[in-house]
Amino acid sequence: MKNLNDHLKFLKRAYSDYKYYTLDNKKIANHPVTTTPVNKPDLDEVVTYFKTKKVGVIYQSHFILRLVVKNYHAPKIFSQLSSLLPDAEYLLNKETIKSKNLKKIRLSLVSQELKCSYTKNNRVYDIFIETYFRQSKTGKWQCANDTNPLCRIITDSFWNTHAQLKEKLVATSRALANRTGDTDVVYTWANVYDLDWMNLRAHFSNEREVEATSRTRINDNSELKYSIRSVKLNMPWIRNIYIISNGKPPEWLELEADSSITWITHDKIIDEVYLPTFNSHVIESNLHKIPGLSEKFIYMNDDIMVVTPIDRSYFFELNGQPIAKMEAYGIVNGEVEGEAPDYLNASRNSANLLYNDYDYYPTRLHEHCPQILDRDILAEIERKYSNQFHDFRKNRFRSINDINVTSFLYHHYAYITKRGVINSTYTNKLIKSSSTWKKHLEEFPSIKYKYKTLCLNEGCVISEDWCDAIPVFLDELFPHKGDWEKY
Repeated sequence: MKNLNDHLKFLKRAYSDYKYYTLDNKKIANHPVTTTPVNKPDLDEVVTYFKTKKVGVIYQSHFILRLVVKNYHAPKIFSQLSSLLPDAEYLLNKETIKSKNLKKIRLSLVSQELKCSYTKNNRVYDIFIETYFRQSKTGKWQCANDTNPLCRIITDSFWNTHAQLKEKLVATSRALANRTGDTDVVYTWANVYDLDWMNLRAHFSNEREVEATSRTRINDNSELKYSIRSVKLNMPWIRNIYIISNGKPPEWLELEADSSITWITHDKIIDEVYLPTFNSHVIESNLHKIPGLSEKFIYMNDDIMVVTPIDRSYFFELNGQPIAKMEAYGIVNGEVEGEAPDYLNASRNSANLLYNDYDYYPTRLHEHCPQILDRDILAEIERKYSNQFHDFRKNRFRSINDINVTSFLYHHYAYITKRGVINSTYTNKLIKSSSTWKKHLEEFPSIKYKYKTLCLNEGCVISEDWCDAIPVFLDELFPHKGDWEKY
């Protein structure tokens, strides 16, 4: 019966679409398709090109444009777009499609979204086209894409007055900026070429070759340089960048050339009694103490790159609450044990804190992508678990009683106390230094527009080939030197 009902709904929907198609068919036939490609226009030029009742603009920012179109107009609009931008990268329902094939598209009733990405003046532009179908029962137009972040239902009047809806939606986006305020980015980083820091670390570690002191924790393939390039390129709304380190800045970094980049040493945010520390869990538990840091900030490791434009809605709900992008699977389970990875034990300790206080045992880690954090909530967590924080902050290296604040405890605590949202995202690409890394690096440039971020994660084993390949790969991905770079 379910299949029959679905089939009947399909027929009703198809008939409704057909009826409106026949009513408007003459107008479609009179709307010519261009045959002259435009050389990578600005988004304003794209809007002007599609200035017609058949296409509505519901969102436009510096790098992102969202258009809506009636389903029976969509093939014609797709064809025009392919002529307008023949060299762009196209994704239809998340599947790569060539420009020439857009002219032959037969749209189905479940088609979701066409995404077009292209580069102009070293900036990546994204154009999304959402297809709307008329519902015979309600007479309204509905988008089949349930991940549409802005609008899924519109009325007939929209096609004549779509500018009004656009203004409302853009105003909502501006209101989001007002709710979230200025946003900064924070990195933690270690300079493996700073001999003073390396000697200090060796002195306290006694050259212990365990995971907590292994080269994978501090290896440097110039990731920080390219990560900063990626943030400056694809998140231009970021106010300041803070780099937390216990060593000297890298030689390539010219701090005086860019006042938005600030170097913060450990003694500025960590109590002297816990110094020196080489424990990333300890360092991360003090990020909220950075002087002048925005109330809500983004924490990134240097191995994370922003590969396509990101606006605030990627990190915040419309009410301003941070969105935690958790892994789809839960691996934080079982008891703390000496043989388990350091991050897992630290997350288990964190889960036990929440279980004891809230009868809630979380199991999901944050993805290897940028994390949005709130200073006030971090300070509250520190006060609430002050004894546990004091105990684990004594650990100069990762230890069995650590607490994993930034990639686990914070996000679940914010969720439990109704000040954060937990979600899963598939817009982050994780490439590990495993046996298949060469294949993934080779194919990534051709598929990067499917993702927002990229993490080049080094496991317990890294090869010389990996260390040689990563800087070359990143320089091809982000080739343009910033003013803050000496070389």
